[in-house]
Amino acid sequence: MSTKGPYIQKLKAEFDELNAEIDLFEAKARQAQTGAKIKYEEHIAELRQKREELRQRFERLGHAGGDIQEEFKQGAEKMWDSLKELFARTKREFEHGYREGSEE
Repeated sequence: MSTKGPYIQKLKAEFDELNAEIDLFEAKARQAQTGAKIKYEEHIAELRQKREELRQRFERLGHAGGDIQEEFKQGAEKMWDSLKELFARTKREFEHGYREGSEE
């Protein structure tokens, strides 16, 4: 399939960007108060798990061909959307938590 290369490259770039953001979350979590730190670490663990599932899906997508590739692509896109939603929710909670923490 002619779009396989560019599609995979686009997803990899987005995936790399997400990894960098998760690294930032981890740095912020290390600086958080104990109660918030536990909550942040739980969110980060969930992000890591979904990220790994998606990474495995991308790997299989890269090796798939024809109709199977399209099926994997659809599944990967659903997983990607779920991961982005979780990421956005986690980011909001981090930002909200830090604003509250800075007011104390």
